[in-house]
Amino acid sequence: MPCSGARPSRTFRSPRARARVAACGCVTLLAACLDVGIPPRQSSEDGGAPPSTLLAATWPADGSSGVPDELAHAWIALRTVGDEAHLRTGWRGPLGLIAHRTEVRPCTELGLEAELCVRLSPIARLPSGAHELGVDEGSADTRGTSIHPAFVRFEVTSADVGPALPAATTCERDEELLSGFCVLRSDTSLRARAFLSASAIVELRVGEAMTRSLAQRAETTLVVLDLTADTVYPVRLQAISLSGATTTVDASVRTHTPLASLTITEVLADPSGPDPDQEYVEVLNYGDEPLPLSGVTLADAPDREGDEVTSGVVLAPGARLLLVAARFDAAAMHGDAPIPPGVPLVRLDGPIGTGGISNSGEVLYLRDALGRRLATVPAIGGAVEGRCLQRVGEDPRRGDADAFVARTTCTPGGAGDDETW
Repeated sequence: MPCSGARPSRTFRSPRARARVAACGCVTLLAACLDVGIPPRQSSEDGGAPPSTLLAATWPADGSSGVPDELAHAWIALRTVGDEAHLRTGWRGPLGLIAHRTEVRPCTELGLEAELCVRLSPIARLPSGAHELGVDEGSADTRGTSIHPAFVRFEVTSADVGPALPAATTCERDEELLSGFCVLRSDTSLRARAFLSASAIVELRVGEAMTRSLAQRAETTLVVLDLTADTVYPVRLQAISLSGATTTVDASVRTHTPLASLTITEVLADPSGPDPDQEYVEVLNYGDEPLPLSGVTLADAPDREGDEVTSGVVLAPGARLLLVAARFDAAAMHGDAPIPPGVPLVRLDGPIGTGGISNSGEVLYLRDALGRRLATVPAIGGAVEGRCLQRVGEDPRRGDADAFVARTTCTPGGAGDDETW
């Protein structure tokens, strides 16, 4: 395969070219070629070509400033590209082409879910000024159709660049501040949120378990699951800076004693009826034991204590109830899904949250009487009148955006279509 010195690029081709990698022999100060295998992709239902922009992430991130001129590695993460796609990655600086070596590496090193991750190692110190990195001209999809070039841009400096330091000063009400990181304990998991002074690769170790994440914008969240309740674990948080410097925080963290098997499964934030009076939050006991709800709180802001359940209601295993506003009228749904007879209603003091649940999306926090988090609903905007957010997936405690979907058919007091617990 011929290599051209006209562009600072690398070419990534089909699996059939994998055997030619070692024989390429085209590395120069200006350009190089490298053939790597790209796993086959499943064709889409409409048979469409891959997206024109294949960049899933880069490091440095687009718009980064203060990138050190002694940058050891840059990264490009690519989305699904197909088994016959041809990709050329390019790197240019203020003086022209950037000489570098390339290596395909596991995306787990970045903590990313991507099809292909390429590490680019500059051969010499980078010139100060504007750089661009990305998918270059000459790339084509599985049909041979040209893919439009897509680049990110960042600024390189010759000044000393400090390490990426954990910079959080306040955390959410049920989190703990741990040397600049915000840590949320559960009985079977531990979550760490990183707010850093600069972009970094962040690593969380809890006992023998480990996970990584790329904080492109200096903020990221990491979670370790399958822990044992009421157990002390050694915890290590590391932030690996663009300069290669590593910031380490070590601590011991005890998981909570077993938490109540209580979660939020459905939210009506924008009812067809009077808003906020007709809003509701559906709560499910997905465990095997009856659960008293006295002292449980529902909040719509990370620093709020929330609205407290003061009734002595006990929720049976597998049962559901609706947390509703004080003026909620189950007999007057105004086009919303009717409330089946027998579904318990627990009225809060006033509207739900601060003046009701925002139609534009806001996070909801369900906590027990000790202030420990039981469940979260993410802030999902674009609500449509009469639609509900319904929990999906296999984990009733998940609180990320993929844990809920908007549905036109609400099921107050009943299971949604995709509940599996």
